[in-house]
Amino acid sequence: ESFMVKKPDAKRSGAIEALRRTCRMGLMLCGTPAPNSPTDIVHQFNMADGGITFSESTITGDLDKDRLNIESCIDQRGAYLRRLKSAVLPELPVKNFQVVQIPLDGEQASLYREASHALQLELQKLDNEMFCRSLAWYFHRRAALLQLCVNPRLIDPLYSSEPAKHKVLDGILDHQLSLGKKIVIWSVYRGDIDDIEARYQAHGVVRIDGSIPSSDRSQIVDRSQNDPLIKVFVGNP
Repeated sequence: ESFMVKKPDAKRSGAIEALRRTCRMGLMLCGTPAPNSPTDIVHQFNMADGGITFSESTITGDLDKDRLNIESCIDQRGAYLRRLKSAVLPELPVKNFQVVQIPLDGEQASLYREASHALQLELQKLDNEMFCRSLAWYFHRRAALLQLCVNPRLIDPLYSSEPAKHKVLDGILDHQLSLGKKIVIWSVYRGDIDDIEARYQAHGVVRIDGSIPSSDRSQIVDRSQNDPLIKVFVGNP
């Protein structure tokens, strides 16, 4: 996975680069070569071709300029082959999306209305300049609204009602399990993953998030796929 050597000053990159110098040919393979920034891809090319593709380029730190420069270098000198998932794995089933809109109710709805109204009042006091200086504060408050929508216990540990999404999830999960299917549940926040894991223990649950060591994850995936007693996988993207 060549993304693992995208940073030229990393120890792993240095070790692979030393190995590369002993090889007559190098092929770099990657599923997501540049997930964060166009510059992620530069050292992967350098590792494969010894710097030929980007021999005449300079990374400026200006994202837009660097993107154009990187695209130009790859088009003119880069040697690469791109294969889409649809071509490599044509047997994969078509994705089906069903969006379920879940209205908040009861205490959860009240908490959200109060937090949303308080944020609106505070924003009305700010001009554009003050708002730009307060972006970190704003994004923190906006994230709190999202947490209230997902699971109010992320904000208030004493919250005792059932989050609206969990109540709907119960029905979806029961229906899918009745069809003999295994279930993958994604949640953004670790605290909500804790609640979901505890909620569905009776069905057999495994989880992977930032709290799970990398060394344990392959075994967990294997269990979720092959152990008939494990019906639910809970993860954080």
